[in-house]
Amino acid sequence: MPWGTSFRSAWDGATELAKASASAIATGVVTVAKAGYGVAKWTAETTVDAAKWAAAEAKAAAIQGTRGTVKAVSRGGLNALEVADGIGSAIGRNVGTAFDKVKSTFTGNDPAVPAVPCPSCLATDADFDGTLISYPDGKCAPVTGKGDQVGVEAIAHAEQDAYQSQTACCKSKRDNGMPPRTIVYVNGIKTDQKTHCETLRAIADQTCAKVYGVYNATEGPYRDSVQTGQDRSAIDAANEGRMPGTGDGRNPAVDTLSRLLKSKVLNGEPVDLWAHSQGGAVSSLALYDVKNSLDTIGMTDGLKGVHVTSMGSAAPMWPDGPAYEHYIHVNDGTPVVYGIGDDPATDGDKAGEGASVIRFSGDPADGPFATQDLQRSAIPALTANHDVFATYLKMQKQQHGGCD
Repeated sequence: MPWGTSFRSAWDGATELAKASASAIATGVVTVAKAGYGVAKWTAETTVDAAKWAAAEAKAAAIQGTRGTVKAVSRGGLNALEVADGIGSAIGRNVGTAFDKVKSTFTGNDPAVPAVPCPSCLATDADFDGTLISYPDGKCAPVTGKGDQVGVEAIAHAEQDAYQSQTACCKSKRDNGMPPRTIVYVNGIKTDQKTHCETLRAIADQTCAKVYGVYNATEGPYRDSVQTGQDRSAIDAANEGRMPGTGDGRNPAVDTLSRLLKSKVLNGEPVDLWAHSQGGAVSSLALYDVKNSLDTIGMTDGLKGVHVTSMGSAAPMWPDGPAYEHYIHVNDGTPVVYGIGDDPATDGDKAGEGASVIRFSGDPADGPFATQDLQRSAIPALTANHDVFATYLKMQKQQHGGCD
């Protein structure tokens, strides 16, 4: 082979090798560049996501911290109200006694016996504190007797005269064999008899059950708040087995409900108990009373026939035994601050064994309520999300359905 031809062949081979090498190098550079871009992009996206997550966590922590502060301050304020009320009552009693002594000295009249009957001494809501409320002859009215006077006969009268919905929806359900059901309801603070009766009707119209009530009378926001604090303190004591007895100033509604529950349980009858706000504290305390009494006679499972529906309850804890369904709007200050709270991790210690706790959020004026991805505000509202009609009965219907 001539020298020129050999050189050309070697040159052509080298050229192809160079081309291949150059192509490989170029491809490698592009690959590395793409990889570098991918790493950079992933890093940037991850950084942004981490920043968003951190911001969300910081916001959640700030909200949770604020809510924790609100809880501590609110509970402290309720305790302060109890102390102030105790001091004020003691001062009032002493001043009143001294005044009566001075009055009797100068007038010669016994202050305990008024000379002329008071013409304006009409019955108030407080006079019916702890009475059963039912619908005899279709009119909402208290049943005779309360507290220790509530016996089998009074309970039977209340159940017989319980309100029964006359809506077309409920009549249709009853005509088609809907199982009979009776609910006893306990109201919260600032509830007069008229509103209590309206609530009995609303529950009956929604569930088509017969409904009667244990009336937790109002004496104004201040006294009602103080009494709620006293009920909560008594629950703490009852949880430790130190149950205050009847007739010692305990909430009369607790005495009545306790008597009712004991009567039903000892007769082997089921109980369907609904409670709102302070009514939850009343119900929890009565249940502890019954449980502690039954435990002493060996009936450790005596409350298994009781089903409780609590709505925005102020009870800090509930005894094991009943079947529970607790409704908590996460931006309602009463259950969040004073009740079992908005942390599912503590339900096992507070809500009662096996309890179903339904936490939800949303504006009561809108609908439906959310049960996932709950939107918690920094400061739970005092009243905006607490209404038994607009919030809690609406949510109970969302969960279980019912008539309008």
